[in-house]
Amino acid sequence: EMGYSLWLVPPQNSALDNLLHSIIQSFGGSFVPHVTLISKIPLSTPKDEIQSLLLSYLKTHPLPDVHLKQLDTGAEFFKCIFIRCEKTE
Repeated sequence: EMGYSLWLVPPQNSALDNLLHSIIQSFGGSFVPHVTLISKIPLSTPKDEIQSLLLSYLKTHPLPDVHLKQLDTGAEFFKCIFIRCEKTE
């Protein structure tokens, strides 16, 4: 089932961004390195509603710290190869 996803993306050209792009390319991939925060938001949800809710949330909550744990693989198309992250508060 397709839908919108919200991603946390490392700053462009940061050390982490460059490292992840290098790893992705070494496996023959070409996609934006990211952490998926939420997925399968119905396509019927207006984009301005999603943006408004996200901006409202960010006014009172800091961006999360992301701790990378381990490289892993899966059978799902969008999870062929991925890095598990540690959940933080």
